[in-house]
Amino acid sequence: MASLPLNDGAAIMSGVNTRRAMPVQTFSVLVFDMAHTGQPDGERTVDGFASLDAARAYAEARVRSSVEELRAANRSAAELRRLWHIFGEDCTVLGGAFSCRDHLDRYIAEPAGPAEIDWPSLAPKR
Repeated sequence: MASLPLNDGAAIMSGVNTRRAMPVQTFSVLVFDMAHTGQPDGERTVDGFASLDAARAYAEARVRSSVEELRAANRSAAELRRLWHIFGEDCTVLGGAFSCRDHLDRYIAEPAGPAEIDWPSLAPKR
């Protein structure tokens, strides 16, 4: 028979559970819809990411999708950037020191494939 530390044994014998569940840390992404800046639906928070990496992947895919929606065959990088600032979506990982805006030039220079813009598949399951 395994021995228990005295305080756990006493708690079990007294019927009191002294163990506390550790809070589960989750991460959130703040989504800015620049076409609706200043309006009630201009920003929203997506909660429930299990890790910082999951939140970052979602944020990047969502912003890259926004860039790709505005990309056109003969559109210059400067024009694409200008349109993104007006009509695009930006994401910031709350508490994660990561903002997609800081990577916009890379997203513009390197077109994304279908897997890189599939942000709905990266959303937390409800």
